[in-house]
Amino acid sequence: MSHTLALWKENRNPRFVEVKQALVNLELATDLNAELELGEFLKLLVKPKGRQFPDTIADVGFGVSQVLPMLVADAALEDGGMLMVNQPEIHLHPSSQALLGNYFSSRSKKRQYVVETHSEYLINRLRLLVARNELQESDVVIYYCGSETTQNPSGVSKVTMKRDGTLSGMPKEFFSTYSVDTFNLAMTVMGDDDHASE
Repeated sequence: MSHTLALWKENRNPRFVEVKQALVNLELATDLNAELELGEFLKLLVKPKGRQFPDTIADVGFGVSQVLPMLVADAALEDGGMLMVNQPEIHLHPSSQALLGNYFSSRSKKRQYVVETHSEYLINRLRLLVARNELQESDVVIYYCGSETTQNPSGVSKVTMKRDGTLSGMPKEFFSTYSVDTFNLAMTVMGDDDHASE
């Protein structure tokens, strides 16, 4: 990945700028630099948001090092291609997890993504984009992989997103913690603990 970035930068390939801009849009960095030194040694520096000086990729935290290979693979992907990603949200702050939804949405006209995620922030951002008509509900397909049951031997349930961003066909445990905690928090703030649920 570092070598690819260094070659893209050296050859002024627009894919380097694409990856750099994605890091900015995900609020993970304000700058990216990749250089070949002595023709072989690679120097990859990232300037994290809020820092004055750049650091090596090893010193900026796991989030950047986890998502950067995905961004490079996506930039290298030809139009019409498909990228399969496993938990891109790992080690990212919630705001960056949500911004992944914007990232995938903004690029979904030219490619497809299959994303395995545990991030409610990512899914909720996709819901918001659908509700705002920035993304079509038909562009998002969610499959929940849960426990096998007699009624559902595979354990896989299709969750449908409606035009207003609401979800239907959700198994009981899908988003249960987030929804219940949010509802209970709202009831507590309003002073109505009697209607809070467990």
